[in-house]
Amino acid sequence: RGSSWQRSFCSCFQKCLPASPASPPASDQGQLCDASAKSCATPPTSELAAALHANREALVRLRDVLEGAGGEVDAHTDIYLLRFLLAEKGDEAAAARWLHDTTRWRLSIGAVEMRRQALAGAALFDLHPDVRAILSVCQSFPAHGRARDGGPLNIILHDGFSPTRVMETVSSAGFLGSMVALMEHNMAAADATSAASGSLTRMSFVFCYEGLSLSMINMRFLTTYFVKVAGLDSRYPSLIGAVSCVNAPSIFSFAFGAVRGMLSEDIRGRMRVEKPATSRAALLALAPACHLPAALGGDCESMPAAVAKRTGWDRVDPAERRGLHADSKIRCYL
Repeated sequence: RGSSWQRSFCSCFQKCLPASPASPPASDQGQLCDASAKSCATPPTSELAAALHANREALVRLRDVLEGAGGEVDAHTDIYLLRFLLAEKGDEAAAARWLHDTTRWRLSIGAVEMRRQALAGAALFDLHPDVRAILSVCQSFPAHGRARDGGPLNIILHDGFSPTRVMETVSSAGFLGSMVALMEHNMAAADATSAASGSLTRMSFVFCYEGLSLSMINMRFLTTYFVKVAGLDSRYPSLIGAVSCVNAPSIFSFAFGAVRGMLSEDIRGRMRVEKPATSRAALLALAPACHLPAALGGDCESMPAAVAKRTGWDRVDPAERRGLHADSKIRCYL
């Protein structure tokens, strides 16, 4: 049972496990194997622990690749490295090349430091100076609670979206940096949740296209801003899960045609487009109502305090927050 990406993930997961894994005794539940150990006396007790155990020697070698490229080891490094192995269906050599290139890129753009801060509990606003500015002009709610798989849920609305306003607010480099910060914040949360739950979780996206108009299809924005972030999933293997496009109007197909070529085949395959009539059911299948804004059929009449704290909105004057997104159905939500 579960969504198509979950079924696909489980199939791939099995390829990274021993052919006939032993069933762990109930008394050993909750214990994880350290991938840096040469052997493990405790049998794996979850799907994630079993994958870490089965790939422990490969993960040790990938740690060497990570550190050799200038990366850092942290409490959830093995889970991070496992994502590369899963994406390459167990091909260690391919995973090592991908990891090396990605680590050098992450160092160059500041993502290594962002992960360190995120794992230490920093708010999203702390990871890049332009994040707050971006979220002030875009109806975006990163890490807004959890999807049903336990991973972070990200919500982006398009009613009131103005590409011109975004370009007037931040540079294309600032836009890229802010999106990298969003990915790092989500990845840190997903890795930590995976470790706690014993199941590899991913970040999910909800894109609400109610109010989408032709004026939002700005070629300068697409070719100088959006194009810089459209391929970020290639730097975050096995991290993005469901991509739910809800309340899609009739012009959605035209608008999607403008960006389709910029998106990876993997992202296109994860997208599920829902018309208004089927959107609420799709949203509730993806996430519990208690993690969704009321404007999307959920229970949250305003941003939950925990979400505001994770993001950084709790530091912003309430009067300023209430004045944001005045032309969106999410107005006053902050």
